[in-house]
Amino acid sequence: MPKKIQVTFIALCTVMTLAACADRPEAAAPPATSSAAPAASAAPQPEQTAAPAMTTGVEIDWEDIDSPLWEEDMRGPLEAALHAIVDKDAKALNGALSPDAAGIFEYMLENDYKFEEIDDVHAEAGRVLVPVGSELALNGETPREVEVTFYFEQDGAGIWRIVSID
Repeated sequence: MPKKIQVTFIALCTVMTLAACADRPEAAAPPATSSAAPAASAAPQPEQTAAPAMTTGVEIDWEDIDSPLWEEDMRGPLEAALHAIVDKDAKALNGALSPDAAGIFEYMLENDYKFEEIDDVHAEAGRVLVPVGSELALNGETPREVEVTFYFEQDGAGIWRIVSID
């Protein structure tokens, strides 16, 4: 007797599953609209088709950086890297980076950035990390706030180099 109950239960579950997965023409049909409805309501709204425009650029107040870890010698490579990213200039970007990092961060040139401020400069694992508050606009998306961190190390000659970007 228990075997018959199991078979019946399995059959019932199978029928319910198939019924749930079956095409239902009334659910697939588009809703009926009144002929009195204006045709303009079917047109997509502008905010649905295009992301808001973002002004790219470097708007950092270099005099406003207040950190004992910040050294003025870091400004040259950082400013060059930021402008290269905004200008989508691979040669200038690679020139601003440590030779070991050249070519690795060219993917950043595919997006639009607005670099706005230097955040809390701090040290980590022998490097000085310089976070830059930014806006990022990926292709076709609404701009969003991000923080792009530039990792600095001094080379053997004591020159500050950007060794990584995160």
